[in-house]
Order: sequence, then structure tokens, then C-alpha cells
Amino acid sequence: GTHLYSSWVELQLCCSKLKSADVLTKSDPMAIVYERVQNGFWREVGRTEVISNTHEPSFVERIRVMFNFERVQELRVVVVDLDKQHEARTARPEQ
Repeated sequence: GTHLYSSWVELQLCCSKLKSADVLTKSDPMAIVYERVQNGFWREVGRTEVISNTHEPSFVERIRVMFNFERVQELRVVVVDLDKQHEARTARPEQ
């Protein structure tokens, strides 16, 4: 089966030189990881914690993804600024 050639991997994410989304303060970034599924849609696989007031976050929360050695897997990382609450709830992998 496909699980014979699969293993869990942990993604540890960091960013550098994020654009400022806030006028008066630094951003409060959070990363969301998506995986493209068979029907072509993006499925959320995990989120990091929010790190306040930084343009250079190094996230502690790791994202676990099942890695299959026999197929190509597409992942997308979207970084949102939680100062803008509506963006966090409505984040989409197409962004």
C-alpha cells in the first residue's frame, strides 16, 4: 500500500523581511500550510502560532505532514497578519 512508502515529516517555518501590513506597528504573523488534494483543491494541514510585532518570525509550532515518497505533493504556505483579524479567518491558499 501507499503507507509503506510514507512517513510523517515536521515542517519548521521561519520568515525574513516580511512586508509591513500595519501602519504604526510591526506585523503579528501566523503561517498556514495547505496541501493540494486529488480533486485539485487546497486542504489546510496546519497553522503555526502567532508571533507578535515582528517581520522576522521563527515559528516554534511545527506542522506535521504525511510525506509519500512515490508521488509529488504540492504544499503552499500562506503568512497572514493577525492584526487584521478578518484575514486570519478568511485566508485562502490562492493568496
